[in-house]
Amino acid sequence: MILIALSVIFSVAVSIILKLSSKDPDISLRQIIAFNYITAIILCYILLKPTMPKDINSLSWSLFLSLGILLPSIFIVMGYAIKNIGIIKTDIAQRLALFIPILASFTIFNETANPEKIIGISLAFLAILLLFNGKSDISDNKPKKQLVNIIYFLTVFVGFGIIDILFKQVAASGTDFSLTLALTFSLAAIILFSLIFLQKETINRKNIMIGSLLGLFNFTNIYFYLRSHQYYSQNPTLVFTAVNIGVIILGTFFGKILFKEPLNYRNWLGIVMAILSIVFLFNGEKLIHF
Repeated sequence: MILIALSVIFSVAVSIILKLSSKDPDISLRQIIAFNYITAIILCYILLKPTMPKDINSLSWSLFLSLGILLPSIFIVMGYAIKNIGIIKTDIAQRLALFIPILASFTIFNETANPEKIIGISLAFLAILLLFNGKSDISDNKPKKQLVNIIYFLTVFVGFGIIDILFKQVAASGTDFSLTLALTFSLAAIILFSLIFLQKETINRKNIMIGSLLGLFNFTNIYFYLRSHQYYSQNPTLVFTAVNIGVIILGTFFGKILFKEPLNYRNWLGIVMAILSIVFLFNGEKLIHF
């Protein structure tokens, strides 16, 4: 379970860095995310050793380009979401996003919906409603601010769901996952640095250091997640369930204790619903037939 625990810890560490960075006016969110990808690319080549195929035209470049644009965009939105709605709700939005490809498989790809997945999806949407009840989203309770907060949450939720669908499509094309990561990170870095240079932003040492640390934690989260799946290859549901629930619980702990993020009883119930929805998704068959 050490590999799973490390994946959870580094995932929440990413959110904590983004939260702390949002309080420093000298830190550019776009720059730290750009340098995050440089570190992730280096670690990807060192630890995963991706190799390009002989025929590069066989790669799904349209999917890679889509991921290269969407991944940094949602990462930036995630940074603003953590600043405005907190670590707790942002982490839950990211974890509940796994229901979007499942929902798409039923509505778009005509797969048969089983009872446990229907229950899981229903609980996920109930969790979203409970997390945003219009009373304690953030200290500023103005209607416009509440609407912006909900948009941040839903953008993270939908964005990561679409990213998951795109990664699955790349995997279905037969492309090695390590190569997928390397190409996606590279495209994302090129796009972000192009924007930085076009807008003539000044790059300072603090952004480089924070971005490199962010990239270290971001990649190690992915790395230990992959290692967990390799170690528990016979029980992938254990990894999915433990990592997603672990991030929600640990994110809630740090959000509440370290940053004093406000939660009312409906929000706590929403957190419980989010955890139950993940349990039903990955272990629902065992529960239903218990």
